[in-house]
Amino acid sequence: MKRRYITYLSCTVLACYAMVLTAISPMIMKIADTFQLDIATIGILFTFTFVGLTVFVPIGGYLADRIGKKTVLNVSVAGLTLALIGFVNAPSFTVLCLVSIFFGGFGGVTESMIGAFVLDLNTEKPDYYVNMTQVFFGIGAIIGPMAVGRFLSVGLDWRAAYTFLGVPLAIVAVIFLFSKTKNITDHHVKTDFDNKTLRLSELFKSKGFILLCFAMFFYTGSEVGAWGWMCTYLEESFLFTTDQSTVAVALFWFSLTIGRIFCGWLTSRFSTVRIIVVLALSSAFFTLISAVVKSNIGIYTTVIAMGLAFSSQYPLILSYAGRMTGKSSGTVFSILTAFSGIGNMVVPFVMGVTGDFLGMRTAMTVPVFLFLFTGMIFIYFDKQHNKGLNQ
Repeated sequence: MKRRYITYLSCTVLACYAMVLTAISPMIMKIADTFQLDIATIGILFTFTFVGLTVFVPIGGYLADRIGKKTVLNVSVAGLTLALIGFVNAPSFTVLCLVSIFFGGFGGVTESMIGAFVLDLNTEKPDYYVNMTQVFFGIGAIIGPMAVGRFLSVGLDWRAAYTFLGVPLAIVAVIFLFSKTKNITDHHVKTDFDNKTLRLSELFKSKGFILLCFAMFFYTGSEVGAWGWMCTYLEESFLFTTDQSTVAVALFWFSLTIGRIFCGWLTSRFSTVRIIVVLALSSAFFTLISAVVKSNIGIYTTVIAMGLAFSSQYPLILSYAGRMTGKSSGTVFSILTAFSGIGNMVVPFVMGVTGDFLGMRTAMTVPVFLFLFTGMIFIYFDKQHNKGLNQ
């Protein structure tokens, strides 16, 4: 019973993090207006956020395999809450960017460690439980943009809107900090540390693991770029109001969450590799359609299709990596999350610059190529299956 309680509490922490992370999309132009910035400049905010993730996550993974995932999570959840307070009180864009480093860093450690931590608690169904953490992430991602969009539409300043949204995170963080898990997780820490297959030198000798790192870079950069700029794209190209654009983002996350639930069912019936191939190629197709469609009903339909296609690529890549390396260690998860952070740092920035010079329709084509690369990597894994790679 306690195992399940800690599992769902951890997932709730992730949902609250998703709320505050994805709420940036409908607020991005409000933040730009506050500091009098153009699209390309405000895009740097994504860069600083994921610089923090890229730097903090490997450190968190290293420490987790030595002092325990729960200890690292306690620090990261507390740090995330404090960073959010600093974010809404930043007096200048420079300070906002600096705070974003800590927001992204502690948030990235929280997300990567919760995946590994939940697997430690529930080793009997690895694909199911990693996928479940991302279902909770999706639920938070639905609530965040809609809540902030509503707050903004009734006249609240973005700082006040973000403060209201941060209250649930602060409450759940306190509960998590005081939860006790010593009797149900300590033995996993020792096993992770002692498993020589998790040494960095061994991991980076594996061609398969390196390809997985690139897959995480391509996928997560594309996902964050797509939803991060979605509101701006809809408001620029379709003249959507704030309410309309936030509804579209919520529909995206709702369909993504439904897709993750459905993919959880598919994992017990089909190859993980082939599921990822279908999702990646579908993502490329529907993202391309989103860049050329002209009607409101067309873009709403395409946004829903994008969510379904994006759905379980992230958790399935993580769980596949866990099986390839033989463990769900903090080191493995943190390296993959660091590569996702680099993607999150680079791709949204490139999309912002592209949008500033060529328009957001053109910017929305950038993820298309990266999804195709992701699909090609897993087509390679599928072909190599009979040569010894695990599925």
